[in-house]
Amino acid sequence: MFRMIAIGFAMVVAVMLVPVDSPAPAMQAGLQACPDNATAYRGTGGTYSCFCSASAARSGSVWGTQFYSDDSSICRAAVHDGWIDENGGQITFHVSHGMGGYDASFNNGVQSNDWGEWDGTFIFSVNGLPTCPENATRFRGSAESYRCFCPAQNIEAGSVWGTRVYTDDSSICRAAMHSGSATYHGGYVTLRPLPGQSGYRGSDNNGIRTNDYGAWSGSFTFE
Repeated sequence: MFRMIAIGFAMVVAVMLVPVDSPAPAMQAGLQACPDNATAYRGTGGTYSCFCSASAARSGSVWGTQFYSDDSSICRAAVHDGWIDENGGQITFHVSHGMGGYDASFNNGVQSNDWGEWDGTFIFSVNGLPTCPENATRFRGSAESYRCFCPAQNIEAGSVWGTRVYTDDSSICRAAMHSGSATYHGGYVTLRPLPGQSGYRGSDNNGIRTNDYGAWSGSFTFE
């Protein structure tokens, strides 16, 4: 019942958001307050900028990690994902398709929740692009390339299996550094999902050591 009420509220405040190709035009136009959630934008595939008040950043429920169900609190999810703190601030989020499940985690003082299949998702973005997820398993079986932003801190963590073609549970951003698609300062990358391989060879590239692995069900490479 609560989730349905939140959906109705979001539709009322939908007109308050500014659609943008990058955050700069929205800042110049003057940002409006973020709605409680993103359900009113389901299916648009749009990118929107808005402003989170301190009270909005400190309240609401969240389902997911990096990829959030669209009835999650936008501002509370922004705190969870590290884009703002509980004092609020400007954020940009991108509306995406539904997913088969959402994972809980504890980040930046916020506990998010697990959830099953849901019809709409949002993710936070830089210059209109989402931050890269931890790995590429969610893209397994897809024929579409995916462009995202690797923050510098994501380059420094995670394990990687393979060389040029990586297991899809490898850290995307660390693999991007290994392949030369990103630097230690981060960067924009485009990954392409691939079928699983019979084996993966580790190597030393760009200061990162990757691991060997046998057969795996999904892979990715960088364009």
